[in-house]
Amino acid sequence: MPDNDTIESSASDFGTPFRALLDHCENKGLKFRANQKKKRIKLTLCRRHALYNCNLQITHDDGVFQIHLNYPVLAKDKKMRPAAAEFVARANYGMVIGNFEFDMRDGEVRYHVGHLIVDGHLDEDTIGHLISTALYTADRYFPSFMQLLFGGLTPGDAVFLAELDIHSDRVEDSPPVQATPPASDNTERTEKPAESAKPVENEPAARRNMQTEPAAAEGLAAQSQEPPTDQPKPAGENPSAAAEEKDRP
Repeated sequence: MPDNDTIESSASDFGTPFRALLDHCENKGLKFRANQKKKRIKLTLCRRHALYNCNLQITHDDGVFQIHLNYPVLAKDKKMRPAAAEFVARANYGMVIGNFEFDMRDGEVRYHVGHLIVDGHLDEDTIGHLISTALYTADRYFPSFMQLLFGGLTPGDAVFLAELDIHSDRVEDSPPVQATPPASDNTERTEKPAESAKPVENEPAARRNMQTEPAAAEGLAAQSQEPPTDQPKPAGENPSAAAEEKDRP
């Protein structure tokens, strides 16, 4: 049944929740279509990222005011619907007002808000606040939902991106001060000398001594030098001289 464009006012409509919805839309200068029998108003609302089809309806014998805000795209690919359902479940966790709904049959995503009407009274401020909340929340998650469908993001990353302003409050401005120097500094200061002090078996012995024991190497070089020729060597240190002394009569 198509919605009616003309609403017939009567004395019985005065002060009813549906009359309050009509007055709110007219006061805001919104273009809408109303169905008096179903107590429903349809209109299109624009936010920063998209246009949203909005349904305002009074249900349960004037006991509940409901808002349904539909995303302008569907998860048509059946392979993407499990990921879209996970996205909705992650987005709904911890949400204070309203919730997202996902239709697995056709991939429709919409945001829903329900408000109890007490004593049949629905004031204009409440209507305005609930509509603004629905628009803000739907528009907040819409770019991430698009990146989930067409940008290759996982559901967890997409929801994290939509809630980035919330997660930023948990990030510390400056890293904690480290009590000890970094491991790289200790490695440069301690390990490098130890490696140079360790002899390498493939290197010549003279090179290893020069690296590890320069004083000992100098001592060995001093001992290897022969004394001057004008100073005779002791017999005990010269085997040839001792042999000549034995041969003499």
